[in-house]
Amino acid sequence: MTTLRILIDEEWTSGEDLCEWVVLGEQPRGDQRNALRRGRNTLADLPQCTETEVVISASMLNFIQVTLPVGNRQKVLGALPFLVEDSIISPPEDIHAVIAAQSGNEATVAVIQKECVKRILECLAHAGIQAKRMFPELLLPELPQGSWALVFRGQDGFVRTGLAQGFSLSQADTEDATPPLALRLALSLALSLAIAQASETASASEFGRPNELLVYGDLPAQAATWQEQLGIPMVRALQQEWLIENITPAFNLLQGEFQPASGIGRKLAAFRPAAIAALCLLTLHFGFSVLDYGVKSRKNRQIEQDMVSLFKASFPQATVVVDAQLQMQRNLDELKHTAGESGNADFLPLLSAVTAKVGAISNDKLLGISYQGGKLTLHLLMPDMAQAQALRQKLTRSGMSAVIENAHPVGQAQELLLIVGMGAV
Repeated sequence: MTTLRILIDEEWTSGEDLCEWVVLGEQPRGDQRNALRRGRNTLADLPQCTETEVVISASMLNFIQVTLPVGNRQKVLGALPFLVEDSIISPPEDIHAVIAAQSGNEATVAVIQKECVKRILECLAHAGIQAKRMFPELLLPELPQGSWALVFRGQDGFVRTGLAQGFSLSQADTEDATPPLALRLALSLALSLAIAQASETASASEFGRPNELLVYGDLPAQAATWQEQLGIPMVRALQQEWLIENITPAFNLLQGEFQPASGIGRKLAAFRPAAIAALCLLTLHFGFSVLDYGVKSRKNRQIEQDMVSLFKASFPQATVVVDAQLQMQRNLDELKHTAGESGNADFLPLLSAVTAKVGAISNDKLLGISYQGGKLTLHLLMPDMAQAQALRQKLTRSGMSAVIENAHPVGQAQELLLIVGMGAV
């Protein structure tokens, strides 16, 4: 398993911008993982890995302390933007807020602009990248007991003060001979909280005043001055590769509306184009089938109407028309009988039609023959039922009715009655 860790800074605006990245291997090496590959490229040129996590600049989000109301957990999470409303400038509907750390009803809330998260995810999606996690860079540096992590990264940096808390430093902060104001205020607040805890007049804080500042990167030229003014030693970290720390982040910004799709969901999404195409084909097929059925039904109704009209014109004395085709055939047979001619269902025409279809039947098979009510009954002795069924099917395929009755075995043969009539059953 490999992890692609992408570092997105505040100046990154699109997938065409360069971003720092590292591929982390699955084999641990102490508290770190092997950095298999690393570089600085656009999103389109990044390698494919088992999973992807996005590390954003510390300056892109803020941490706000709030007291959570008692109630349904989901409702509380949905109300986070409004709980921090007094501490932010943007309207609550424009921010994305998640709980970074919690102790009882006291919580640290990570706040970031929704538009920022959307922009990053849209650029990743355009490059075919599905992020599993998103968290700030200040969660990466190691934070030993009683220490704060101070990261210098060229022109800027950041400070990690707790499990899920910290703040960024600007270029002016890192170049000034005076320690950054944010750092001095944080230390002052930590001291006040430590004193308050000692006197049991305030709730416990997530962190206290540190014993040392663990520095990642080269110590600034003014480090000695800072150290003297802050009253805290600044110690260079032994392991400087903080970007490849093997950590489980304290929180994931991809929650709520930014919740990443599950593994199954991503697999199903890959079949979405094919599913849409198949649905379109099925819709077209169904539409053409309905259209064809409608056209044929209309033709059948027209033929039936024409037959009724023809029957009424030919036999005006008929008052009720139930089956025009059958009634017309019967009336035609009656007219033929009146004129001295035989009808299709008479014995000789029917016998002629049967013999024309099945051929001559030998005397050992034909035991008898009779005719009654327009039906020709053949008393047969067949070698087996399969041949009898074949004979029946040959007659029905020619448009006649054929039914086998009273079949019973006689020795190795089958004795039966084959009743044949003109027209389907």
